[in-house]
Amino acid sequence: MTDRTKPLPRTQRRLEGRELNRGLQKGRGSETNQRKDNVKNVSIGLMDVDAAIMYYFNEVIKPMTTINGQEVKVPIYYANAERWNSIQKQGYVRDVKGQLVTPLIVFRRVSMEANETMPVDKLDANDPKQFYTFEKKYSQNQRYDRFSVVQGMLNSKEYYTTAVPDYMNLNYEAIVWTPYIEEMNRIIEQINFSEGAYWGEPNKFKF
Repeated sequence: MTDRTKPLPRTQRRLEGRELNRGLQKGRGSETNQRKDNVKNVSIGLMDVDAAIMYYFNEVIKPMTTINGQEVKVPIYYANAERWNSIQKQGYVRDVKGQLVTPLIVFRRVSMEANETMPVDKLDANDPKQFYTFEKKYSQNQRYDRFSVVQGMLNSKEYYTTAVPDYMNLNYEAIVWTPYIEEMNRIIEQINFSEGAYWGEPNKFKF
């Protein structure tokens, strides 16, 4: 009878011809299942919302204007801190060659606050809701069929844990530069046409 309380010798701690390093086991389940684990952790950050607005401007609205009888696509810039500081001082934007960029749309995030209409009490000491765990009904490793039911083989379960989100309201502002009011009116009409729609990429998060 072997003593299971003692650790295995280093020569026996091998998996598929190589030494097992538990520090590299970052996935879910065993090391074999980790290579098959393609489920990504769900997370939405500020960068995702900014990217959704940029995508919607460029790929859905596609703001266009007419200059000298030609259709011109209006470039979209995100106003980072350096660019916005330059805009406030100079009142316009120049490219790397020092040329004035016009027409142009620049947007930035101005504020962020909690959405009080969707309260989530995550800090209740009696019932904290930091994470939500749910069971996956279907397992690829153990498929559901009549044979499995008869043999009583349906004992494999998969659980996933996701963090409870914070619902926020993000406010943005945009500046539109055009040489003439007529050109600006056309751009504003194109943007206003998408009012009330959810902005974002297909098959991804929309806001």
